[in-house]
Amino acid sequence: METVSDSSFSKNDLLEMINAATSSCNFCGYTTVDKSNLKRHIRKHTGERPYLCQYCNKSFTQKQHKDAHELLHETQKLHMCSLCKACFRSRIALESHMLALSHNSHM
Repeated sequence: METVSDSSFSKNDLLEMINAATSSCNFCGYTTVDKSNLKRHIRKHTGERPYLCQYCNKSFTQKQHKDAHELLHETQKLHMCSLCKACFRSRIALESHMLALSHNSHM
């Protein structure tokens, strides 16, 4: 097996190949060789949250986070605010939310 040190590539050739393979964030200069990592990173700057929960419309930047959240709906009884669709694991937490956000006039 040929290694980089055995090959005919110069140090400059290798640096050019690495630079060509990396992608950079236009906002902060973050670099990665994985384009999907860059896309996910850029969402931190843009606020894009393209993955919506089918039950409560909560949005997520990553599909796996949405999937884990939806599993909560499927495996646990969640208490959902009828006004803003926020979900809580207990009725007490929902009531606290309603009071804190002045939703209590709708209780």
